[in-house]
Amino acid sequence: MGREHLSFPLRGPLPLLKERKRVVFHQTSLLGEPKACHVKCVWVMALAFKKIDGLYPMAQYNTMGIVLRRMAFGETDNILTIYTRDRGRVSAIAKGARKAGSRLTGASEVLTCANFGLATGKSLHVLQQAEVKNSFPALRKDLMRLAHGQYMAELLSHFVAEDDPQPDLFTLLRSTLLLLERIADPEMASRWFELRLMERIGYAPDLETCAVCGEPVPGPSTDAADRFALSAAQGGVLCPYHARPREIDDHSELSYDAVDFVQHVNAHDLEHIRAVLSVAPPSHATATQARLALRRYIRYRCDSDLRSIAFMDSLG
Repeated sequence: MGREHLSFPLRGPLPLLKERKRVVFHQTSLLGEPKACHVKCVWVMALAFKKIDGLYPMAQYNTMGIVLRRMAFGETDNILTIYTRDRGRVSAIAKGARKAGSRLTGASEVLTCANFGLATGKSLHVLQQAEVKNSFPALRKDLMRLAHGQYMAELLSHFVAEDDPQPDLFTLLRSTLLLLERIADPEMASRWFELRLMERIGYAPDLETCAVCGEPVPGPSTDAADRFALSAAQGGVLCPYHARPREIDDHSELSYDAVDFVQHVNAHDLEHIRAVLSVAPPSHATATQARLALRRYIRYRCDSDLRSIAFMDSLG
């Protein structure tokens, strides 16, 4: 391929080139005559973007990911937060995704799992193409299930960093969304996800022994009338002797049934996720205690409240 010398102003849009050419950037004086200046020579190739991120083509890559968040940008674009299997959490702009008939519209929906074709940028990656693998349709037909899925997405996003790949967390989210489609009570899916996520990021509560004395919980001398607690500060469950939920704010009260329920949910790891479907649904009181206790345990490790919780609570 032959080389040509082309001259363009230093300012203004860079034209798209069909082949490799040598481009000389120069400045002109007010009279329109060439002005002595520092000259840069670069090799450029055709780019399919309205704005160029630097002087070189952006590196492209393909990865599977799940959309955690979507935010409208400009008149027709979306900015997406995607949790990818190979790159961790990334932020990308989907140009024209809000236009009618855009091929990026479906893949830009929150809680959509897709194979994404992306190009790296300095601040935002650029979504070029996407092939939807699972849109989790059962979640979109049930507002409560959808709310629990959005809660899981926000919770994961809060505890992971940009460009920090953890493939097991991607698998955890995808598997839990599939579970959420099938399970009778979405609350159980959320409890299981909370416990597995805390485990994988190093914050798992000890639910088998008292965080103070180390005795088994429930112990051989306990009965259904005893009251336990979950302590975020001490990192685990407390036996009836050390639980002080009415005196210590950090102690979230748990009944005997609530402890039993949380332990049964926690017993199933990711490899045995199907077994969660067989856990007996708890009573309303038991489910409420477990939800509030784990919510407070997680909030202790967060630096802000999760907006999705308010939405879930508003649904009753």
